[in-house]
Formats: sequence, C-alpha cells, structure tokens
Amino acid sequence: MANPNLPLDASARAVLERPREESARLRHEYVGTEHLALALLRLTPLSSGQLLKDSGVDAAAARAAIESAVPAGEAGVESDTSRPFTTRTGQVLALAQQHATALGDTAVGAEHLLVGLLQEPGIGGQMLAQQGVSADAVLRFLSPRRAH
Repeated sequence: MANPNLPLDASARAVLERPREESARLRHEYVGTEHLALALLRLTPLSSGQLLKDSGVDAAAARAAIESAVPAGEAGVESDTSRPFTTRTGQVLALAQQHATALGDTAVGAEHLLVGLLQEPGIGGQMLAQQGVSADAVLRFLSPRRAH
C-alpha cells in the first residue's frame, strides 16, 4: 500500500512558504484557500504555474479577482506571522496527498496542491475555476506524464 504521508517536493515547499505572506499582505488572521491560490499564481515558473498558464489563466486577472473577493483586513493584523490554516486549506493538503498517492508519485508537488485546491469548494479554487481551469484538466495533464 502507498504511503499516505508523502513528503513535499521542492515545488510544493516553495508554494507553501507563500500563503502566510499573502495572508499577511492582506492583513488576514488566517491562511485560506484564497491565499494558497495567490501563492500558486505568484509562482508561475513551477509546474503548477505553467499548468495555469497553459489553461489560459491570466495570473494578474486571477489575482485581482481573488483580492476583490477577499478585501484586506484591519490594520495592525499584518505583524502576526503565526496565522493558522483554515479547515478548507487543510483539506486541500489532504487532497493533494491523495492525488499524489493515486498517481504513484513519491512526493507531493505543486501540481497536486493545485488539483486539491480546485476540488475543495473554497474561494481559491472557485476563483481559479472561474478563470477556466479544472481539476479534471489538471489530472488529465498529469496522468500521461506518469505513463512513460
């Protein structure tokens, strides 16, 4: 049986370093799926960013839509860096683990985080879906890569 707790690869670690920064920038007290989506959009050189670009997602437009949907919080919140992940963000991480395992990968990558984000009904995935990207499309892209 596959390991249910796969390690994070460099791309996933790079993505997961950024949501707290996005949350701090927006002066939010939590790290939600919107912050994870903003992090994925910021890191376009990664495979997840390329998937978004290949899907026709305009990163600047997507970022603007997300920021419009979740306006900045109160002044004074920005100094706190110990923001907890929301339940939905935790679910995205669990879904990413499941997809990496199902695909036979040895680590969770940014692309798995993207799939999990698109399957979780939080605002981050909703906003990316409105830009025309779907979990099914990402999975179709990932599956043939593993067939070689």
